[in-house]
Amino acid sequence: MGCESLEDIVFPDSLEYLIGGSFAGCVNLKKVDFSESKTYIGLMTFKNCTSLKEVQLSENLTEIQDEAFYNCTSIEKIYIPFNTQTIGSRAFMDCKNLKEVILNREDILLGAGAFYKHFMVIKTSDR
Repeated sequence: MGCESLEDIVFPDSLEYLIGGSFAGCVNLKKVDFSESKTYIGLMTFKNCTSLKEVQLSENLTEIQDEAFYNCTSIEKIYIPFNTQTIGSRAFMDCKNLKEVILNREDILLGAGAFYKHFMVIKTSDR
């Protein structure tokens, strides 16, 4: 994919969404920091980014599409912002080290297998 040396990404405020597969297979990517303007993360955007450990999601994020973080085996904790309404099928599947997911709403729509194949604690936070 041409992203072997990419380790950190900080997205500009002007970027509204990421299309599917944009950073799939960037195996050395360790940190992703979203600005406040992102509204959704597309299909398989970070699939197989096995070194990705730190993900800071935008409070404006409404949707995480299917397999967006599939097989990101280094993620240990994820905070899902209140405005997020949908987490797609297999979005965090095979994230083997994911131990804690913090959801900020109880009515979030979870696709089939959104957090499949690992044990974790899912918490809802008081807003």
